[in-house]
Amino acid sequence: MEERIGKSTREMEPSSSQQPVSSSSMPRLPYSTSEISTSSLGNLSRTSSEQDVVDSLQNLCLSYQERIAALEEEIQQLVATETFDSSVLSQYKARIAEWKGRACPQHDQKLPRLLEERLFPVAIHLLEDELSRLRHELERTVYHLQIIPQTVDDADRLIAEQLQKIRLVDTWTTFYLQNPGNAAAFEAIVKGYSTLEDVEYVKELCLVLQTGSWEQLFTRFFRAVVHFRDMKSIEWIRRDKELDPNWYKEPWYYTYVQYFGTKDSQALCTFDDLIEMLPYLESLGFRNLYLLPHYESPLADGGYDVSAYRARKSLGGEEAYLRFMKAANSRGFRVATDAIFNHTSVEHRWFRRARKGDKRYIDYYLLRNGRKKIGEVERNGNVICRYEDPDKTISERICIFPDVDRTHGLLVTTNTDTDNPTVLQFYRSFYPFQVDLNLENVLVLDEIFHILGEEVNQGILGKRMDAIPYWIKKPGTDSDSLKETHILHSLLKTFLRHLSSRVIVIPEVVKSARSAASYIGEPKQLLGQWDTSEGDLLFAFEMQAKLREMNYLQTVVPFWQLVLELPRLPERADWLNLLEHHDETYLSFYSDQVRTFMASYIEQHGGVVYKNESSAGCRYSNCLDNNLERLATAIFTLYMCPGVPLIYYGLEIGWENNPLHATLAQQWQQQIFEKFELHLPKDKCFDPRELQRGPIPKSKLEQAIHQKLPTIEIIRQLNDLRRHRPSLCSGQIYPIDSGHRSLLSMIRVASKDVPLLCVANLSPQPLCLTIPNWQLEPYFSKKKEEREENHIAVIDLLTQHRLVLIQQPHDCYFLLDMAPFARFILQQVDHSIKPQNE
Repeated sequence: MEERIGKSTREMEPSSSQQPVSSSSMPRLPYSTSEISTSSLGNLSRTSSEQDVVDSLQNLCLSYQERIAALEEEIQQLVATETFDSSVLSQYKARIAEWKGRACPQHDQKLPRLLEERLFPVAIHLLEDELSRLRHELERTVYHLQIIPQTVDDADRLIAEQLQKIRLVDTWTTFYLQNPGNAAAFEAIVKGYSTLEDVEYVKELCLVLQTGSWEQLFTRFFRAVVHFRDMKSIEWIRRDKELDPNWYKEPWYYTYVQYFGTKDSQALCTFDDLIEMLPYLESLGFRNLYLLPHYESPLADGGYDVSAYRARKSLGGEEAYLRFMKAANSRGFRVATDAIFNHTSVEHRWFRRARKGDKRYIDYYLLRNGRKKIGEVERNGNVICRYEDPDKTISERICIFPDVDRTHGLLVTTNTDTDNPTVLQFYRSFYPFQVDLNLENVLVLDEIFHILGEEVNQGILGKRMDAIPYWIKKPGTDSDSLKETHILHSLLKTFLRHLSSRVIVIPEVVKSARSAASYIGEPKQLLGQWDTSEGDLLFAFEMQAKLREMNYLQTVVPFWQLVLELPRLPERADWLNLLEHHDETYLSFYSDQVRTFMASYIEQHGGVVYKNESSAGCRYSNCLDNNLERLATAIFTLYMCPGVPLIYYGLEIGWENNPLHATLAQQWQQQIFEKFELHLPKDKCFDPRELQRGPIPKSKLEQAIHQKLPTIEIIRQLNDLRRHRPSLCSGQIYPIDSGHRSLLSMIRVASKDVPLLCVANLSPQPLCLTIPNWQLEPYFSKKKEEREENHIAVIDLLTQHRLVLIQQPHDCYFLLDMAPFARFILQQVDHSIKPQNE
C-alpha cells in the first residue's frame, strides 16, 4: 500500500493556500449519517502520517462492511415478513448479494489520487450519506414488493440504479471538488440526478452566458437541481415513470382559467371552477391542457405583466391552483403554463425595490442610461425605432405597440433628493408598465431556476417560453435571436430535463417556419437519452397563416406551398399547429398583395386590422361566416397538418367575436393606463385581441355537447382516431392531385398502419374529386373482384360509411363526389371489416 502511495509526508502537506476540503463545508443530504462515524478522519491533522490515513480508511471500510451486513439482515427480515414466491425471493436475494459485492469501493486502488488532492474527507462524507440514502431507497423498493410482488423486475431495476449511484461515488471522487459549484454538481451525479457528460455540457453553456463568473451560475444550477429533486414527491415520480415519453404529441386544448366555463357571459372563474370543466375536456378527447397566464398580475396586458410568480388570488390563489393540479393529474391531464421571463410588471416586488435604489434589484433589470432615440422607420408594416448610446453605438428595436407608445425606455428617479436626483433609464420591450429583466444576471437566473423547480414539483409538465427571441439584448444589434438567447434556452431546457424526464419546452417564436425551427436546437443526449437541445414543440405560426389563407379563400395552394418546404425537425420535436389563438392575427407572413386582401376580408367579417395592416383581431368562426360545417372542415385541415393540433377555447363551438368584452376591456385598459400615467384617448385603448377573448359560459359548452355540433363531433372523432391510427399523427404526408383548387387531398402513411386517403372540400359548392390512377394505386390497389367493376371500395373512418372510388372506363382517374364542406378519411375496405350504413 505504502509503495503504491509513493509520496512522503512532506509532499502530502498542503500549502497555506490550499487547505484540505472539509466535509463540514459540503451540502448535507436529507438522510441521517449517524450509523457511520468519521471522527477518526476529522481528527487527522495536516502533519498526520500516511499510515494514520490508511488506518482510518481501513477502519471506515470495516464499518462500511459491517453496515452492509446489517442492512442485508434488515432487508432479509423485511422480505421474510411477507409471503413470496420462491423464485421471486431468490431473485431478490441474488440482487442483495450483487449489491453487497459491488457496493464497497476499492479505495486502495485510488488512495494515491485521494491523498494527492486531499479530497478524501469529502468523498467519505458523500459515501456515508449515499449509503444512508441507499438504505432508504432499498426499503422503499421492498415496500413496493410487499404491495405488488409481480413488480420484481421494477425492483431489480431500482436496485441496479442504486448500485450505479454507488459506483459513481467511487468513479468520480476525483472530480474537481475544491470548487463549491463542482461539489453541487458532484452531489447531483452521486444521487443519479445528472451525469458527468451533462455536467460538462452545463459548464459549456454557463461559460457562454457568464464567461467571467460562470462558476456562480453553474453552482446555482446544480444546487437548484439537487434541492428540487430531493423535494420531489412520490406522486410526481410515479407519474413521470408511467407517462409515455411522447405524451405531448397528443392534441392540445388551451384556455384562460378565468374565462372558461363561467356562470354567465360576464362572470369569471377560478381554478376550482376549472376542475369542474375537466370532464368536458375529457369528453372531447383532450388530455393535454395549456393554461394562459395564471401568475399574479394587475392585468394590464392580459396577465403578461407579472407582479408575482405565484397563482393569482382572483383565480383562487396557490391553494386552488394546487387543488387543480392534483385533480388534473388524478384524471390523467398534462398541464403546461406560461414562462413569462422576458419582463415583469413595474408592480413586481423586484422592481419596487429597484425604484428605492436597491442595487441588487436594479441589476435585476436592463439599464440603458444615456440612450437617446434618433429616429424611426417603417419596415414590413412594423415601426422600427433607432437609438444611440453614449458610446455612439446605434441599435434598432421593433415597436410592439406603436399606437400606445414608440419608445423603449422607462425613466425612474431612485431617490428623493430634488437637488441631486438619481435618474435611471430601464429598458422595456412592450408596454411602459413592463420592464425587461436582465437574463444575464446570475441572481435573476437563480430566481428562474427556483420558479421552475417549484412548478415542476407541483406537477407542471410544460412551459411556454413567452417572447423568447428577445430574451437577451445587446447594444448594436436588433436583439433578435442572439446566440446567447439560444444558449439560455438550452440551459433552461437542460435544467427542466434534470428535474423531470417528461417536462417539455414550447418556445413562442413568431417567425417563418425556417427561422423558428432554430429554436428546436440540435439532437442532443440529455441524461443518457436522445433529446433536442432546445424546444420540444414549436408553434407553427406560418402554418397558421397558410391555414387562414386556405380556409378563408378556399384554395389549397398556400397549404402545399408551405408543407412541401417545411423544415424537418428532429425526431423528438414536432410542430404545434393552431387555427386561432389568444394573440393577434399575424398578417406579416403574407406578401403585400395577399396581406391587403386578407386585411380587407377580416374587416368585412367583423374584425379589426391595426399596426399598418400587420395585425388583426377576429375569431375564426366570424371569418367563416359562422358556418359550423365550414368551421368543422377547417378543423379537419388543422388535424391534417404535419405535427400536433392545438384548439383555442371556444373554437369547438364556433364562438364568435365578443364585442361586449372588448368594450369592457377597453374601459379597464384606459383606467390602467391612467394609473401608470399614460394619458391616451379612448380609441387608443382598444385592443382588437380582446375580441378573441372573454368569458364563455359553461351552459353554452354543455349545450354544444348535447346538440352534437359538427365542430364538436369532428374534434371528438379526430382525437380518437389519432390515438389508434399512427398514419394520422406520425406518418408521412403525400399530396394527391384533386382536380380542383378547393379540394384538399393527401395520402397519410405510417409503418404500423395502412395508407389513408384524407380529403376535404373547402368550397360551399359540390365538387368531384379526381385522382390520377398513378398516384392512388401505390396505396389503394384494386382487389381481384374489383378489377372488372372499375372501382375501389373504401370506408370513411369518420362516419363508418362505405363509399366507392369510381374509375371511368378507359379513364386514368378515380372519381368521388363531395358535398359542400365534406371531409373524409378513407381506408380501403378489407373483407374482414364489415362496413356500416352502406
